[in-house]
Amino acid sequence: ISACLVGSEMCIRDRFWTGSRARRLLVEDGRVVGVVVATSDGLQEVRAKAVVMADGGFQGNRELMAKYITTEYLIDGSPLDTGDCLQMAIELGAKLVNMPWFYGHCRHRDALTNARLSPHPAPGGVISAGLVVDGNGRRFLDEAAGTTRMSVAIAHSETPGNCWLIFDDAVWNGAATARPVGGGALLPMNPTILEEKGTIVQADSVEGLAAAVPGGLAGLPQTIESYNTALAAGKGAQLDVPRTGDAAPVARAPFYAVPLIAGVYFTMGGPLVNGRTEVLNEREEVIPGLYAAGGTMGGLMGGPKAGYAGGWAEASTFGLLAGENAMAAVGAATR
Repeated sequence: ISACLVGSEMCIRDRFWTGSRARRLLVEDGRVVGVVVATSDGLQEVRAKAVVMADGGFQGNRELMAKYITTEYLIDGSPLDTGDCLQMAIELGAKLVNMPWFYGHCRHRDALTNARLSPHPAPGGVISAGLVVDGNGRRFLDEAAGTTRMSVAIAHSETPGNCWLIFDDAVWNGAATARPVGGGALLPMNPTILEEKGTIVQADSVEGLAAAVPGGLAGLPQTIESYNTALAAGKGAQLDVPRTGDAAPVARAPFYAVPLIAGVYFTMGGPLVNGRTEVLNEREEVIPGLYAAGGTMGGLMGGPKAGYAGGWAEASTFGLLAGENAMAAVGAATR
């Protein structure tokens, strides 16, 4: 066999092996020469002159997510992306990059048990009008940064399973009633959360809201006082956690709190590759015979600002490069 593709299903030459799963890479004299595949007939060795890994990210693997990102999250993407290729690459000593980062959006936390609350109502527009706090009642990211960066910040916060979107009546009857960008079937938070029986805490004062949230938000009154004072003075950007964009003071009762969770579409980390999509080891040397593309590879996307290059763009561009370079290497080896 010239080359094989290791993904959610095995592709050997010009056919797919459905119901099969790659378990480990075969290595001889430091070169990858195939894979061991679990099939309905048991384990089989599939030998090849080049192996391309392309099985997506690892958001469907709770253990890997706990190790590299968080234990508290909602899978918005494929639950079948379990990082099998990642683990095989780790066994070979591949260098891993951008492991803490992912592409995602903020979701109502009740979506963990109520699928009707995901992907909409999406809270992005309300986040940009309100503020987000952790379980201590403290802000941790500029709400104008966008829902993708906020989802990453929630996942890496001190309380990833206990973060809250805070806003007042002006927002509830304003930004919360607007359909998210895109319109159409996208649903606004108000009244969708109420219709779908999602959690929303309401109180007539900030102190009452802080006490009404399960477990309490001890620092919320001070957070909002400082927040309102800074915005009123036009100094939101000078807060310890800057606030930019079209923010307004949280001032008109009643006040509301909605629980948030990070929704993960796909992870961005993985084995480092070079411009030919060859997988590199810890010394950034090529692991001969091994290539990676798409969501399996790392290095193109990620970072503190959740740099997003586009999943399809990454998959198509580097999938083509992986195929071309794997076959070129095969051709060179057979001359």
